[in-house]
Amino acid sequence: MPNRPSRRRRAAVASAAVGALLAVAACSGGSDTEGGGPTTPTSTRSTSTTTPSTSASGGLPDGFGPGPAGKGLQRFYNQRVEWKPCQQGECARVWVPLDYSDPNGQAITVEMARLASTGSSTIGTLFINPGGPGGSGVEFTTSNPLDYELTSHYDVVGFDPRGVGRSTPLDCLSDADLDAFVAANPSPETPAEIKEVEDGWTHYVQGCEQRSGPLLDHVSTVDVARDLDVMRALVGDDKLHYFGFSYGTYIGATYAGLFPDKVGRMVLDGAVDPEASPLKSEILQTKGFETALTAYLEDCISKGNCPLGDSVAAGKQTIDSLMSTIAASPLPTQS
Repeated sequence: MPNRPSRRRRAAVASAAVGALLAVAACSGGSDTEGGGPTTPTSTRSTSTTTPSTSASGGLPDGFGPGPAGKGLQRFYNQRVEWKPCQQGECARVWVPLDYSDPNGQAITVEMARLASTGSSTIGTLFINPGGPGGSGVEFTTSNPLDYELTSHYDVVGFDPRGVGRSTPLDCLSDADLDAFVAANPSPETPAEIKEVEDGWTHYVQGCEQRSGPLLDHVSTVDVARDLDVMRALVGDDKLHYFGFSYGTYIGATYAGLFPDKVGRMVLDGAVDPEASPLKSEILQTKGFETALTAYLEDCISKGNCPLGDSVAAGKQTIDSLMSTIAASPLPTQS
């Protein structure tokens, strides 16, 4: 019997499919650009009797629910958080509004993972995000450990943005269709191959619309930044301390625009141009890859006996030949 894709894998691939939507939606946040919202935190280490579940609600996909008790946006800032042991340290699932313009409506969940400070003088919480869009901040807390100078002073919290991983996920395809989508030709060249890829993406997007309920309309970067402010308050911090990488820099910059009076220490590493179109962003990233590859080859050659060649041009030709060989005769893999 073939292996079935895990929920994590399905959510990760689904988030990749709508990554471009996040970038575009961030530019059209409407009244969200005013920021605001309650900021009075509650106790964050107490036991909750209303921990969000992921059971379906009212015919909606998993991960939707009525949210915490109370009225308006304040009910999300006042919810009590239950931290439980997990592989990443401690994990907690909290409610956020599906639609911030309707805080009394449906709610969804966001998963956080916390690594407690290793020092004796903790000065707050450091939120981290690896970018993507669609990267799991929960997994990032342990897969990319931070320097001791940070972890000895901060509790580190990674989170899965809405639509991603352990948070209320986007679901776009059946297991069989997802396998076929992942196995599609990554570099189509002929008109028939290009059409096959285009048809695959069309089927994917239609699947997202059909299977993800109303969530697809509410996965903008603005929504994620507003979720981040809820999480900031729930860990008891007056200011957000944040370390964002790649597309995570866009989340940080969006947060700063929405909540300028709530920004603490913030590092944006590998900043995304918030005004660049999706095409320009791809071109800029490709230039970055080219710069990194050139630097790697220069370093390899400088040390002597570089297996890729004795010049940068030769090294790039070796890599290009390898890619062409793999395209013609793919390497065997194991599912």
